[in-house]
Amino acid sequence: LESAYLNRANSRLKLEKMEGALADYIFYLRIAPNSPQREEIEKLIALLKGFLTTEESREQDEIQRQKDLLNQVLASLQNASEDTRNLSADSEQIEEEYDEIDIED
Repeated sequence: LESAYLNRANSRLKLEKMEGALADYIFYLRIAPNSPQREEIEKLIALLKGFLTTEESREQDEIQRQKDLLNQVLASLQNASEDTRNLSADSEQIEEEYDEIDIED
């Protein structure tokens, strides 16, 4: 049973399923506290925790960047909408004037 968790943790790590790998490594050390690989696995657990923390921070930064971009686009659309309203209000006041031209033969 112990080796199954270790094998699954290793497989998840290779598949870049970091959260699952971390959970399996932690569980493995609980059921096999005297594992000869304990020290290496503890180092790996620390690295995975650091990676996941960094990844979460990057995701939050990216989400904020996308929100900011959406807000900029929305503001731009609102400004364009206001300009359109101003143009349509002004267009009602347009008067056409024609100069009369006499054409002499």
